[in-house]
Amino acid sequence: MRGFRVLVLVLILALVGPRSAQAVDIHGNDAQDTYSGVGGLVLPSSSDPQSRREAASCEDCAWLVSDACDTPYGVAFLHCRSDLLHCPPGSQEKRAWMRHGNGLWFDHGLLCVTPEGPPTLASVGAQARGAFVHHLPRLAPSQQPAQGVVTQLPVLFDSGQPSGAASLDVSVAGVGVHLEARARWTWTFGDGATTTTVATGSRWPDVSVSHIYRVSGRQVARVVTQWVARYWIDGVGPFPVPEEVSQEAVLTVLVGEGRAALAVSR
Repeated sequence: MRGFRVLVLVLILALVGPRSAQAVDIHGNDAQDTYSGVGGLVLPSSSDPQSRREAASCEDCAWLVSDACDTPYGVAFLHCRSDLLHCPPGSQEKRAWMRHGNGLWFDHGLLCVTPEGPPTLASVGAQARGAFVHHLPRLAPSQQPAQGVVTQLPVLFDSGQPSGAASLDVSVAGVGVHLEARARWTWTFGDGATTTTVATGSRWPDVSVSHIYRVSGRQVARVVTQWVARYWIDGVGPFPVPEEVSQEAVLTVLVGEGRAALAVSR
């Protein structure tokens, strides 16, 4: 009878697959040494690419990570072998299960799990964002001319940051993560004028970020860089990095009065 129950379970699981990720919560059960949660689960790179993509991108999936030979139905696999992955010290071999809504559980295979629990899309995304913030290119605005700014003539501004996409490769929660980000810059020039651009700014003859002051005085220019990033987990993705990343800096511009002068040539 026990063998029949296991056979029926395996046949049912073979017909069911997960759907689509954003992990929300993780619960650990110390007594049973299991973990459960809702949302996206990051499967190891040894798993099928399609399964990894679906498991990571499932927003309303429930998941369970339990003993390698256990099932969510209260029966165990017959003739089950463990330690097939040869997990590194400090981690244990577990089996991942997922289901869409209240549907049937689907076996997603084995993975190595540390005491912190399995990697989820939410945890990897949060750590990826932190790594990206740590490696952001410095915002160092400047102006040209650096001195001798006068009214009625353009001043060129430069954020000091690279143009185009910024990329970063890091290891997060034991998985390889590739990040790509693009920036937009919002300049307020101190006299009420504002501009938002995808141009980083530069020096002459690049006039992509420029401004003409109409009145003299001390102007405080402010620039905000807003980064929108996405990331891939061992080639699976892209997934959006949670929240935009912002940087801010100020630049004092001393504007003199420009006057026309009559020059007589001889």
